[in-house]
Order: sequence, then structure tokens, then C-alpha cells
Amino acid sequence: MIRSIIQFSPVRSGSTVVASLLRRIFPRVTVRKIHKMGTISRKLHLFLNGPVVSTYRYPLDSVASELKYRNMKPSALAIEKACQNLERKGLLELNIVLNRKNILLLKYEEYYGDFDFLFDSFEDFFSIDIDENVRTQLKDDFSIESVERLTKGMKARQYTDEKTHFHGRHISDTKGMPGAYKSFFTEEQIEWLRYRFSSFIQDFGYLGDEIDNTTKL
Repeated sequence: MIRSIIQFSPVRSGSTVVASLLRRIFPRVTVRKIHKMGTISRKLHLFLNGPVVSTYRYPLDSVASELKYRNMKPSALAIEKACQNLERKGLLELNIVLNRKNILLLKYEEYYGDFDFLFDSFEDFFSIDIDENVRTQLKDDFSIESVERLTKGMKARQYTDEKTHFHGRHISDTKGMPGAYKSFFTEEQIEWLRYRFSSFIQDFGYLGDEIDNTTKL
């Protein structure tokens, strides 16, 4: 019997909706959403042995999302601060979840706009069945349009509640579309960011991926 699920992800990688779905699918289970290992340092056995669901995203999109959330233009200083925040909140620790049997690792670009991909992944990982009516309701409750309505008029650091953590500017002008960084950064900035995150891009299979080229949208 599952008593708790750790939802560990870098910031700006779609973790809020994934954690919200898990809480609805497992209403009697504690779902702990974290961006830093230190948050559960005293209960590290939960991370090493219990079920963990992690999301990851192409880092240039995550940096662009962070800047949009903070309503900041992509200056050199702003980009550097956003990079440091991303690294501090999950990115550098994400390698720990690679190739562990108790980890469900979800690629943002694979589940973006595809709730059934998430539901199918949950079913396989947890050995459960998710009813079609439940799927339909969750798709409606957590669609981009629903979250936009829920957070309309809210400030960036104003949350809907303490559990879901949907907040103002949660949905950007490009609605989280993969590859949107290409129309946000200059080509020079893109090349610098690709170099900055080159290890992550290679380790997580983005090298040579369509999203990793510098062709503008």
C-alpha cells in the first residue's frame, strides 16, 4: 500500500500539474512536491525506496519560463540569475533520479498537451487503472484553459491554495509550448545557454533533438 509519493522536479518543468493530478488520483496518499533534496533530507529513505515521480524539461525553455514568470527581459544578468535559480532548485540534483527503478521520469515535451500520456504512465508505474470518466474530469480541471481561468487577475506570487500552488502568470503568453525559447532569446543567448547546460542536454537525451536546434519558430 502506498503511503506517500515524492514529486521531485526542477522548477518550471510542469511539476505543479503533475503533482495536482497525483493528489486527485491518490486522494488518501500524501504527495510531497519538492524542488530540493534538502527538503526531505531527514527522510531520504522515502526518496531512495518509495515511489518518486519526476519531470524534466529542456532547460532553455525553463529559463525562459522563469523570466516570463518574473516579468523580466532576457538581459545577461537576468538570464544568469534564472540559470542559478534553476540549478539551485532541482536541475543539478536531477541526475540522482536517472536509472532508478522507483522513479517515474517524465519528459515535459512528451506529455505537453497529452494528459493520456501521463495517465498511461501512472497506470504502468503504479499498476493501477484510471477510469475514463476520471481521465475526462481531470483533463477538464487541469487544462491550460482551466488554469488560466483559475489564476486570472492573480499576482505572480499569489497562489490559488497551499496544495496546488497554481499562481499568477502560471501560464505564459506561449502557453508552455516546447521550443518557445527560440522566439524569446537571441541566437547568441541560445548558444551561450546551450553551452551552459550542455551536460544536462546530453545526459537527458536532448542533444540533436528537434527542440535543441536554433531554428526560430
